[in-house]
Amino acid sequence: MARHRPKQLAKLLEYILGRRPDEFGLVPDSDGFVPLKELLQSVGEEEGWSYVRLADIREVLMIDPKRFETAPEGIRMNPGRALPPSLKPQPAVPPEILYYGARQKAYPHMLNRGLSPTRHPLVVLATTEQLALRIGRRRDPKPFLVKVHAARAHQDGIAFLRLGELLYLVESLAATYLEGPPIPSEKPAPRKTPQKETYRPAGAFEIDLQSIPRRIRQEKERRVQAWKKEARRYRRMREKGRY
Repeated sequence: MARHRPKQLAKLLEYILGRRPDEFGLVPDSDGFVPLKELLQSVGEEEGWSYVRLADIREVLMIDPKRFETAPEGIRMNPGRALPPSLKPQPAVPPEILYYGARQKAYPHMLNRGLSPTRHPLVVLATTEQLALRIGRRRDPKPFLVKVHAARAHQDGIAFLRLGELLYLVESLAATYLEGPPIPSEKPAPRKTPQKETYRPAGAFEIDLQSIPRRIRQEKERRVQAWKKEARRYRRMREKGRY
């Protein structure tokens, strides 16, 4: 399929922004705007659309300026159209388990302190593991999958909002409602043993014996052995009084 497909891209954006942002893990604000950066990430995750950049979306806006509206950091459907109920979060009873894709760096803190909003005013939870990991990979290549005991939290008085069919929103969650894999143990960095500096006279240098050809080493050893033999002979002669 050709990469240059502004009309098809316009239809895809209309589906995402106007019908099913939840399917792509996107949360419009109260005015219906979705952050452009997150929209580009979600489009690029779709098969055959990884080439899409901001310039491609701008081309769509030029071809069909009445369908979408942009803000400095966001995009939405034509403001003359009212947002459908599915794009407006509504109070709802959550399922027993929801899911969250946590950044590796924040994961230990989350298990101790609980879950709080980061990029959005509310914490975004998914009904499926796949969608939670998809959202999490936008912040970390290998996020941890966290189970959220949403039904128990709701029974304890925590309010949930539903967005579309696949997303739920909540202000915050205590660590007691979270369940995830064990925190990986960090391997201590090997300690470096300080090297003692050896005094070297000016102009001195070390000789790497391994670099000396075998023939030269053998010649040196022969001379040393000959010197030792001569020294022994000299001592014997002195002992016999010949010197």
